[in-house]
Amino acid sequence: MTTTETAKAHGMDGSLVAPDWPPLTLDELRPLFAQFPALGEPVRILTVSPRPFSAAGVVETSAGRVFVKRQSLEVRDREGLCEEHRFMTYLREHGAPVPRVMVSEAGESAIERGAWIYEIHETPAGVDLYEEAISWTPFQSAAHAYSAGRLLAQLHLAAQGFAAPLRKPQPLVASFTIFAAVDPAAELASYLAVRPALANHQAVRDCAARALEILAPFHAWLLPLLPTLAPLWTHNDLHASNLFWSDAGSEARATTAIDSPTAPTPCTTLRTPSSATSSSGWCWSTIPRIPTMCRCTSIILKRCSMATNRCGRFLPKKPRRCFRWPRFATSSSRSRRPITFLARCILKKKPSSPTTTI
Repeated sequence: MTTTETAKAHGMDGSLVAPDWPPLTLDELRPLFAQFPALGEPVRILTVSPRPFSAAGVVETSAGRVFVKRQSLEVRDREGLCEEHRFMTYLREHGAPVPRVMVSEAGESAIERGAWIYEIHETPAGVDLYEEAISWTPFQSAAHAYSAGRLLAQLHLAAQGFAAPLRKPQPLVASFTIFAAVDPAAELASYLAVRPALANHQAVRDCAARALEILAPFHAWLLPLLPTLAPLWTHNDLHASNLFWSDAGSEARATTAIDSPTAPTPCTTLRTPSSATSSSGWCWSTIPRIPTMCRCTSIILKRCSMATNRCGRFLPKKPRRCFRWPRFATSSSRSRRPITFLARCILKKKPSSPTTTI
């Protein structure tokens, strides 16, 4: 939204509500930008992001435009942001379409000021088509979902070889550890044990139990394949509003992935946060026979508490009759196509063709 409108944030029920954090101001940005002389001086705040976990927006400066995000140190800390910034830098160096993280004159990318921590990113080219959309709401078309899958494959290819220590448990970092384990129920108990605020929340426990029930048939299908999966850092929050697009049409292509800081972290078959509790994903582009349904698992979990019935509508009792094995090839093959099953998980309606595959 523009700064001419009263600042609002996305509420948990999907409505617009008063933000928890005060919006950015030019007075607070001036000393911040003084540490980034190459960016110029802040002139005007052009947009106010409605995302609920931070105060952010596009800022016009005397040298151009940048994206500034301010978060509470109770939500993010310098260590966590720097981990993510290093990952983003690695992705860029290996050809992934992610924004550049700005570095201060002192070589810092995460700047603490009082109770807050700031980061500055370049503004990506393209259209912020889902700017006002609630996170994890449906794509507008199957073509958009297909393109998101293609871009995710690019990120996975670029992430190969990135090595970093396992991440500590912290807010806004999730993972695919539960269903990457041989015993999901035991792994879920371990996950909650180090997060007492979640463990003591009845609604969370109810939703977790429901997720175990819904996904049990798919885990049984995945279980024999777990030893073949390799560790990989990924952007595990790649919903439509964390993408920029080529245009505003129904056939638009995803051009840039943004907001990587909310998710990238190590993924591993046997290691993924059982020892790391962090956000993770699978190296789909290099595994030859992984069922398409697996890519939808995190999406279903994210949406389960919002609409269990909607999720269940896409989950067959006998997975093998509904899902097809995707064709994977080597990284040099022109025939490799991205996973697009996520369209069937989160579109309001199923694709017109009942045999949509990749």
